[in-house]
Amino acid sequence: MGNKYDKWIKLFFSILLISGILMIFNQPIRDYVVKKNTENLTVKHFSAGDIKKNQELTEKEAAKKSSDIVSFDIEAVKPISTSSTLHAMANRKKYPVVAGIAIPSVEINLPIFIGLANDALHFGVGTLTNGQVMGKGNYALAGHRAENPAALFSPLEHLQMGSDIYLTDLQNVYIYKTILKKKVAPTETYLLDEVAGQTVVTLITCGESEGITRIVVQGQLEQVIPVRELTKEMEQAFEI
Repeated sequence: MGNKYDKWIKLFFSILLISGILMIFNQPIRDYVVKKNTENLTVKHFSAGDIKKNQELTEKEAAKKSSDIVSFDIEAVKPISTSSTLHAMANRKKYPVVAGIAIPSVEINLPIFIGLANDALHFGVGTLTNGQVMGKGNYALAGHRAENPAALFSPLEHLQMGSDIYLTDLQNVYIYKTILKKKVAPTETYLLDEVAGQTVVTLITCGESEGITRIVVQGQLEQVIPVRELTKEMEQAFEI
């Protein structure tokens, strides 16, 4: 009887110890999982053919009335937590990468997904509306601000005017120059409107961990070049 009781006591304290360790390393574990999965989904791991197939797949999903892969409901986006990160990791292969974004000055290199599905936004950024076309109109992307200042869209806070923003579908590279960075209220959505006479990219993330404001960055399209003409800086930015 005593041995059985001792086993239960040991089990109880083992559970307490494991729980304590998980609480202490909660954020480091989460940061590691996000970082590793983000790195594994950047465009360097795909071919132009892969990206084209992924685009076709997500276009079909976006055309459905209900899809568990594509969602444009920004109100349904939830903050990153340990449980949500583990859920996202288990489902990461479900979300096709359709492009990549790189901003060398703040060391951003992320995959782009269609829509704002919670799982996908743990490892990259998503388009805000259906039918956006890279290099045309106002191409808008949203991403999380993470507790790790180097993860996801967190580095946007340190982006300077004039910095290059690169987008690629592995056919072409779209080169934008940063022309605006400001904090706005979540209700100020005018920066998502089309800009007469301009082709821009709009990047959005939370202004702080509580999500009270939004950081909005805009870049103006300056040049489109084929992937075969990548500069060394672009190759390094995308790690191609």
